Amino acid sequence: MKKWAFAAVVAFFAVVSVAAAAVALTDSDEPANKEPPASTEPTSACTLEHPNQCMSKRLAIADLAQRLEISEEQITVKGIEFVRWPDSCLGIAQPGVACDQVITPGYRIVLEAHDKTYEYHTDGGSRAVLVE
Repeated sequence: MKKWAFAAVVAFFAVVSVAAAAVALTDSDEPANKEPPASTEPTSACTLEHPNQCMSKRLAIADLAQRLEISEEQITVKGIEFVRWPDSCLGIAQPGVACDQVITPGYRIVLEAHDKTYEYHTDGGSRAVLVE
């Protein structure tokens, strides 16, 4: 076999292998953008099925507890829903802050403490921003 033919066969199998691996990683009965169900479960009831939702709740609760100088147990999760924010600022315009115009998956979380509700926007596990 000529060297160029051998190289072409090797390249072909490399491309096929990469394509097969990509299909195997994405081939699932579940949709790629499966949205976690809305939840009003207690913060201690986090599941492995939706770890980003769990982390988002924990971040929001920790932030609110620190702001109000109360324990996390005094905060109730009233609602949480999956959202696709229109930008990297999680849909919260901030003067002087440039936001990347990119769809950012995350959650809208409504918390309650001392008979007052607080809304948080998250990016799915690393940031929780209080809507003020």
